[in-house]
Amino acid sequence: MLTYNVGSLVPASVKSLADFVAWCRANPGSANYATTAAGGTPHFVGVMLANAAHLTMTPVHYRGGAPALQDLIGGHVPASINPISETLTQAKSGNLRILAVTGARRSSFLPDVPTMKEAGADVDAVLWSGIFVPKATPPAIVKKLEGEFMRIARLPDVIARLKPLGIESIGNSSEDFAKILAADIARWTAVARAGNIKMEQ
Repeated sequence: MLTYNVGSLVPASVKSLADFVAWCRANPGSANYATTAAGGTPHFVGVMLANAAHLTMTPVHYRGGAPALQDLIGGHVPASINPISETLTQAKSGNLRILAVTGARRSSFLPDVPTMKEAGADVDAVLWSGIFVPKATPPAIVKKLEGEFMRIARLPDVIARLKPLGIESIGNSSEDFAKILAADIARWTAVARAGNIKMEQ
């Protein structure tokens, strides 16, 4: 899950995603946002919001979340889109304001923060980590590995250790993971085409 954040460049009166969209319309020269990399999920989420709000927004690409947040907190960019694991501590410290999260439901770590859809933008994106094996791996080995990884991901100790990082350990089956992959490929292909985003050779 990602968070949509604003920093000190954005007035304190901007308390919601709708407020931020209105501020961008009133300040088109400042309508930009930091991302963790060109072509990454945060970049695509920014494109989705711009399309949904009928805005022209300029992405500012950084090599990772740390420098992006540093410039957000330092007042060099007005907004940023980051994984929730990178922003929880900064939000609690008051260094940034989280306006919305990108998941289909609210984060258990930020129950008072609305989803992008609740905030009025048709944006839904979740970051995930998965495990892949070569295509030729025998089915019996795939099934054994799947069972072990699912078991480990659901261990109370693993869940407890990941929770402070803003990570929910689920342990999906390979069938469920395949559905997530197919949905994401379709979603991001459409966004890339709409934003004229192309791979660099």
